[in-house]
Amino acid sequence: MGRLRDLSVGTKVFGSLGVYFVALGAFYGSFAYEWAGTALLLLSGVASLVVAIWLGQRDEVDSSFNEEVHAEVESAAAHGELPDASPSALLVGIGMVVAIAGLPLGIWVIIPGVVMVLYGVMGMMAESG
Repeated sequence: MGRLRDLSVGTKVFGSLGVYFVALGAFYGSFAYEWAGTALLLLSGVASLVVAIWLGQRDEVDSSFNEEVHAEVESAAAHGELPDASPSALLVGIGMVVAIAGLPLGIWVIIPGVVMVLYGVMGMMAESG
């Protein structure tokens, strides 16, 4: 159980998702007899497990780097040097989601999404100097 505590949060999340999707795919396939959904669930589980394995291997290799970064973050937090949150970055992300959602919905959704992205990018440019 000590080995599990040493893993990063991302490794645990993707590992849990992988196990969940594989179990759900097996359950779904045994009762639904619908192979497309079963394949998608199983492949989602496999993809999540691949990411978990990759993150776990990276955690082993970069454990000293992670300790140094953690010490720097704690030092910065002690001095009050936390990174600034930017509403412009959030606006860019929301605008991209809206613009992509507009692909099946139509141009009337794409245009506001693109406007939000451009407004967010201009805000980021203004913040940077």
